[in-house]
Amino acid sequence: MLTLTPNADAAISRIVDASPLPNGSGLRIAQSPGHDDALSLTLVEQPELGDREIEESSVPVYVEPAVADALSDRALDAEIDPEGETVSFMLVSGSEDAV
Repeated sequence: MLTLTPNADAAISRIVDASPLPNGSGLRIAQSPGHDDALSLTLVEQPELGDREIEESSVPVYVEPAVADALSDRALDAEIDPEGETVSFMLVSGSEDAV
């Protein structure tokens, strides 16, 4: 299963906590529509049918079944700009320090 680095976990928590969605909302990772080689990250109130949840995260993070297996040996990492306003996510080897 996809894992999160501590940077990604912290960034996702900040994004979800700052959103207007109700408590318990999370982030969904799915294949980007029309782009087979890209992922979309979307704030959601609940998972879609069949989504898998990353258990070791501070807030709910759901992964679309169609991409879950392809990401099973990867980790999601994040970089936050010095001003703390822009977050860049990237996939790294699953051996990175995960949450």
